[in-house]
Amino acid sequence: RVLVQRRAAIGDVIMSTGVVREIRKKYGNDAVITIATDEIAAYRNNPYIDSIIPLNSLNSEAIVGNSDVYINLDDAYEWNEIGKALDTVGELDKAIAAYSKVLALGEKNQKQQAIAVAYCNLANVYDTRGELDKAVEMHKKALAIVEQIVNNQGIAADYGNLGNVYYKCGDLDKAVELYKKGLEIYETLGLKEAMHEDYGNLGIVYK
Repeated sequence: RVLVQRRAAIGDVIMSTGVVREIRKKYGNDAVITIATDEIAAYRNNPYIDSIIPLNSLNSEAIVGNSDVYINLDDAYEWNEIGKALDTVGELDKAIAAYSKVLALGEKNQKQQAIAVAYCNLANVYDTRGELDKAVEMHKKALAIVEQIVNNQGIAADYGNLGNVYYKCGDLDKAVELYKKGLEIYETLGLKEAMHEDYGNLGIVYK
């Protein structure tokens, strides 16, 4: 018996064909999958779900206790996966909503890495939408967090991300500065593939 908590309706199609399908694959066809949700109508035709119950019924400890597996799809990781899936299919407003959920959960649970990932993914969506000022703002917030938690690889990656946006903005000097900062860290860490990417970015700017 697998109980899945699913509060919101964002990305329901993605969830139906992706996340729940993977749950079904993991636990097998004999598993009984129940969704606890406020959006009952959205899941009635989901082929991977056996039953649906109102989310507020989770207040009954017996329901959770009688389940062999309890999966909370409202946590930051799952929202992030939903955001990426929505971004991939061009549902950018919904992707922003999903990543904003990741951000809120990260702040609530004081998960700095989750917050940084949310800001970075939000920046990428704003970049796709051509809102470059907003993308810069989000990347800077992500950078500030990874600097705070001393995630050197994350710092280098965010330098590269910012460099990409400044390149699109036409600020080539700033882009070069950021690519070089990232490259220096990657060299220290010995990450040759990442170094190759930054060298490639610098080559594009110098053309």
